[in-house]
Amino acid sequence: MRVVVDQAIPFIEGILENYAQVSYLPGDSISKKDLEQVDMLIVRTRTQCNASLLRDTPVKYIFTATIGTDHIDLQYCEDQGIQVQSAIGCNVGGVAQYVITTILLYAFTHNTLPDKLTLGIVGAGHVGEKLAQYASALGMNILLNDPPRSEIEGSGNFSGLYPLLQQSDIVSFHVPLTRSGKYPTVNMVNQELLDTLKPNSLFINTSRGDIVRDEQILCRMAESRNIKLVLDVWKNEPEINIETLQSTWLASPHIAGYSLEGKWNATRMALDFFSSVAAIPNIDLPILPKIPKHVSTLENTTLDLLSTIYNIQEDCETFKHNPFQFEAIRDHYTFRREFGAYILDGLMDQATRAVWQGLDFKFV
Repeated sequence: MRVVVDQAIPFIEGILENYAQVSYLPGDSISKKDLEQVDMLIVRTRTQCNASLLRDTPVKYIFTATIGTDHIDLQYCEDQGIQVQSAIGCNVGGVAQYVITTILLYAFTHNTLPDKLTLGIVGAGHVGEKLAQYASALGMNILLNDPPRSEIEGSGNFSGLYPLLQQSDIVSFHVPLTRSGKYPTVNMVNQELLDTLKPNSLFINTSRGDIVRDEQILCRMAESRNIKLVLDVWKNEPEINIETLQSTWLASPHIAGYSLEGKWNATRMALDFFSSVAAIPNIDLPILPKIPKHVSTLENTTLDLLSTIYNIQEDCETFKHNPFQFEAIRDHYTFRREFGAYILDGLMDQATRAVWQGLDFKFV
């Protein structure tokens, strides 16, 4: 098979060449000419896979190493018999790590404990469920909103959106970007929704920038009601609005899911997809090593532990000082390790051990 791969996808170079003719190209500059003799594309969000790119090419398979597919014209692909698969669930741990670290920092700055706070999770899919696990380990009160799941499973475990907004000290969005269907999410964060948020609360968006109807309204609301904004995704990225950036408490250039494990998972899924369409046995990918780490309850709080693994404030400062380097920061980002990569040892009480275990840390 002949395959074009976004050159920013890690771990894959040197592996796929044993089974295919491979070309590595910048994702945002892949052109129709590049696809004249190509069977498969392995891309990220920067490659717009639509009729303009794909028409009159032999491409029959597209794998995107992302959970979202809004950069792919799915209807066109279906009409043309092009098989599409995404890496759904690949970055669950990374995004949950980003959000829970943010929540602990927020609790610290408000001189309160996480178990005194209510977390509203909008979108209880892969990431939402993992975040709920982490929040539960910290003793937080959790409200979930997910209308499609509620329809299937019943409303017992779910909250309506507006009651959730009214009761939550922290609201975190984890919805896919959908423009049609019964529950479209594009522009769902509108004036009515924002007016329902609690004053002095925390608003986190790590899903897609286009779920926000108007960033200016979001910023004005945040200022007037003392709501802290945490944005990892933006309208019109990478060409972001600087005024929106300046209104945030924490900000990052769409890297919430940029963990080494998340990238490894996406590449493994890409190789599995290739194997299935090429009708060959699954291709092995070297396993990531675990990291030993000595900690002590007497010396380390949970925030101390998480901050040594992921300094979210450092990511924020880098971005705010270099707002026009959105793509460069993403492309040269040092992928952090997820909590589950660490094996802890040291003196710790049972209660703290239980919390850290709930955050997926391993123990000697």
